[in-house]
Amino acid sequence: MIEKLDLAALAEEIEQPYRPVRLAAAGGFEAALFTCHDKHTWHRREPKHQILLVLEGVITVDGPGGRQVVNEGEIALIPGQVGHNLGAGMRSVVVVFHEAPTDIHANGHPLPPDAPRGEIRKVNVAADVHGQGLFSWLVLGTAGGCAVAATRLWGRSEPYVSPTGSLVLLVYRGVVDYATDTGTDDVAGSQMLVVPADSAVTLSSERGATVVAVVRDGMALPRPVAPDSAARDADSGKADT
Repeated sequence: MIEKLDLAALAEEIEQPYRPVRLAAAGGFEAALFTCHDKHTWHRREPKHQILLVLEGVITVDGPGGRQVVNEGEIALIPGQVGHNLGAGMRSVVVVFHEAPTDIHANGHPLPPDAPRGEIRKVNVAADVHGQGLFSWLVLGTAGGCAVAATRLWGRSEPYVSPTGSLVLLVYRGVVDYATDTGTDDVAGSQMLVVPADSAVTLSSERGATVVAVVRDGMALPRPVAPDSAARDADSGKADT
């Protein structure tokens, strides 16, 4: 069954900052939601790299290369085994995409540690997707064998059958309508759609939407119903709501 999650409402229910609440999982991938608080910081050193999307507010990420200020609509890419501190000057809401925790003693032996891979960097998703063609997916990184990508979705997609694992679609801004065999509905800004494997869904947006999608690495992402639908200018007088 397709599941719709209201991330803004879930964030209001979180009482303790920096305590991730799992949103969706597929294979080795997991998406979780947490809040940051201006009176606390959180030190982390994850074995695998993670992707942080700031839905609301602004956070700071202090790492070996200095401080990154990550604003609403931006993503922080944090390599595995890189120690860092997360903080915020105001209450902020963050979605993290990362590899699902593994029981290191499941086979009687701990997993070998990964070497650090690169530096902490950030991507302005909200701005960068406007420089891409519609339905032209900007790959942001991978987590747990899944690819995380973003696009400007405008118009209608071809029917999309969710591949092995699932399709996780986070609407950052705008409204996306979706249709399945059982009916139609929509997802708006700060809402997430989880489409199970082998489920068919058609996506559409009349006024445009900025979305982040997660699928198993190497699998296709939704594409427009007509070749010329991706050639329209995203700045032709319409905007996200």
